[in-house]
Amino acid sequence: MRPFIRITVLIAIVCAGGSASIGSCDDAESCDNDRPAWMPEGESLVFATNRDGNWEIYAMSSDGSNQRNLTRSPHNELFPSVSPDGRIAYVGEVDGNYDIYTMNADGSSSKRLTHHKKLDDWPSWIEEGRRIVFDSDRSGSWGIYVMNSDGSSQKVLVDSEAKEVDPTASPLSQNIVFSRGSDTRQLYLFDLESAEEIRLTHNEMTCAHPAISRKGDRVAFNAGVEFWDVYTMKIDGSSTKHLTAGDHDDKWPAWSPDGLKIAFTSNRDGRWEIYTITDSGDKLQRLTFGSEGRP
Repeated sequence: MRPFIRITVLIAIVCAGGSASIGSCDDAESCDNDRPAWMPEGESLVFATNRDGNWEIYAMSSDGSNQRNLTRSPHNELFPSVSPDGRIAYVGEVDGNYDIYTMNADGSSSKRLTHHKKLDDWPSWIEEGRRIVFDSDRSGSWGIYVMNSDGSSQKVLVDSEAKEVDPTASPLSQNIVFSRGSDTRQLYLFDLESAEEIRLTHNEMTCAHPAISRKGDRVAFNAGVEFWDVYTMKIDGSSTKHLTAGDHDDKWPAWSPDGLKIAFTSNRDGRWEIYTITDSGDKLQRLTFGSEGRP
């Protein structure tokens, strides 16, 4: 398998070395657009981009138009996730460490939720926006945590030596899907109410970066051996469908609120850009174009 480097690994390097070069974008060819998330009305998305010299959270219309900077800070902001009422959770770096923040849909009222010296990463809303799940290595190994939307009552849900990361939640249910493993990761479902755990994938490919549909009935995810592709399946792990393929990586899928489209990040055209595709795998549309937004 070709090695896959999570952005959190790069974040760890930045924190250790004190350099902000992770977000550098000296020219259009080096600018990346990453990790899309849909706004609840389905007419716009948010994403991370380094087009301004550091990672910022941007918004855009669902056709790629009207791209605008929400965070406008000298720090790095990554991994946006949107609540049912339009609040945005994200990972931010302010004092040399990466923690979970929230802000309004227009970028106002930013609030820091976690203050741990270790990495807090990959936030996702659950229980209609009342709580947020995330992963962290604060115990010495990567595990899944949950907290109230104001940052209170932080507690661990799943933490073992097997490494649990990439939690995604359905805002309207009690289900969390995450990936487990250091090498060939697989996907698991965790029921927040019963604390029961079910393994969803059983194959030789690495499975990661799950995203639960708004209704909570389907999961989009990445799987691959040499390259990442986008797949979907039912929430019980059945009816797997292969949506994208090729000699490139398609990462970080995100369901539209109506469940008809999936946004994702791909380097199929030479650099990381945001695309959408239907849930049947057709009508591919590119939304971002390097530092220029739209051509």
